[in-house]
Amino acid sequence: MFYEDWETLSIAIDGLAGTGKSTIARNVAIKAGLAYLDTGATYRVAALVANQLNLSLEEVDDLIASLSNRSFEFRDGCLYLDGLDVSVQLRTPEISECASRWGTHPQLRQYLVQWQRSFGARTRGVVMEGRDIGSVVLPRARLKIYLFADDEVRNSRRLETPADQLLARDRRDAMRATDPVRAVFDAVTIDSSNRTIAELTDEIFGLYRLRIGC
Repeated sequence: MFYEDWETLSIAIDGLAGTGKSTIARNVAIKAGLAYLDTGATYRVAALVANQLNLSLEEVDDLIASLSNRSFEFRDGCLYLDGLDVSVQLRTPEISECASRWGTHPQLRQYLVQWQRSFGARTRGVVMEGRDIGSVVLPRARLKIYLFADDEVRNSRRLETPADQLLARDRRDAMRATDPVRAVFDAVTIDSSNRTIAELTDEIFGLYRLRIGC
């Protein structure tokens, strides 16, 4: 069943790696009784499929065609490709870097945004986190959050990723021509540098309750 008002009951959380958005988004979804989607996982699964097929970055049409013929779903915080949980495979440094590079393709972004919105449309509201949620995926979300943190803090939270690689990924995401990461004008910006996950979860959940009037 598709729910017409799902987007206005949803929460969009954007931010760069190491800001805590994935953990916070999952926690907020649980407290609010909403579905949860890590949109970054969809780009990672695209990168995984591209690696499996040994595709170059110029072969984006072939990648989209392959994705269209395969089954992938997100449930309970895990992504399943053709029925198999590939969540661990998606978290390797290689896949993270490849996902960032593939994410610069407008065609792939358009395809995955459609999938992400289709996921949301099957819910009564969803917490989505990523880099273009408030600006592109959920422009009518009732609450939009942009998380940021000091570079030193972010690096300490992502020890598996070299600092220079994290910085390069930040620049790529901020400077890409299509759907760059940014805080939209109606987003609440929150510095997560010296805050606990519990504090941030409670703050965002409180903001959501105020927005929906409960």
